[in-house]
Amino acid sequence: MKKSASIIVLFLFLIVFMVSLPQIGVVKAESTVYIRADGSVEGTDKIQRNGDIYTLTGNISGSIQVQTSFIVIDGAGYTLQGDGNIHGRGLEIVENNNVTVRNLNINGFTRGIRFTDSSECIIHQNILANNSIGIEMGYIDNSYSNNNTVSDNIIKENGTGIRLIYGSSNTICGNIITANNVSGISVWGTSGNSITWNNITNNNRGVYFETSGINLIHHNNFVNNTNDWWDYGLTDWPFQLPFSANIWDDGEEGNYWDTYNGTDNDSDGIGNTPYTLYENNTDNYPLMEPVIIPEFPSWTPMLIMLVTVMAVAVIYRRKLSKANKRGGNQ
Repeated sequence: MKKSASIIVLFLFLIVFMVSLPQIGVVKAESTVYIRADGSVEGTDKIQRNGDIYTLTGNISGSIQVQTSFIVIDGAGYTLQGDGNIHGRGLEIVENNNVTVRNLNINGFTRGIRFTDSSECIIHQNILANNSIGIEMGYIDNSYSNNNTVSDNIIKENGTGIRLIYGSSNTICGNIITANNVSGISVWGTSGNSITWNNITNNNRGVYFETSGINLIHHNNFVNNTNDWWDYGLTDWPFQLPFSANIWDDGEEGNYWDTYNGTDNDSDGIGNTPYTLYENNTDNYPLMEPVIIPEFPSWTPMLIMLVTVMAVAVIYRRKLSKANKRGGNQ
């Protein structure tokens, strides 16, 4: 029995080590990595290509520049690491479309991910931390980044979590946006974007607007931010700009605000009085309870495997114990 228990413990240790392996390792300095227009990879041997899918096989110190469209970059839990002095761009997509970035940790850059004049891109289940700006959607000469999706990411402890500049029809959904010391989401001169089902917590400013049009913002949790929202139109210096006008509900439900002090007399989960933020900005249907937003931490697969292995171990030990008892009774 003792020998069997030792084998099980050793097996569990090996499982933990193997699952955790992508998260650890020595990061060696590398120059910029390029995924060229012809699909080739230049500057590292830590990206494996299989058709249109590019998978990291180790941590990379430096930047990745994408020069082609219709590809998937799978970080496989590895890290793209900046120099710690917040210089450079971690992963840059310029004038390319339909690029998916998933399962990648990005730390220590001026821009963790920046796409410029790039559309139909998907940024999904990444962790962006300690960057000046986590994700930025930019433009070149009035050519904007449109129809991009930023979903199910953890965006924490950056200067600004996500910044939209002039593009439209972009979707920010299902993210954990927390502890960013300038703003969680910054919206500059843009309209027609959707910001829904996000946890926006512990930021200096939850959402910041500057001369923006109508954006749709609902089913978010605004909790423990210094300011849940801020508009540059509220600032007198250096000059007065017009207020942004946004829609803060979907016509039936709005957002959860920990600063809302209204009541719910009919117990339908919606406040009886609107939550007026500022001029032309009102949540007509503020929620009384936070919305449930699933989290996707990188250690979830490890926990699932451990639970499975432990269950198997328990069953094995019970069967072994029964077998020993039968042998002793013979």
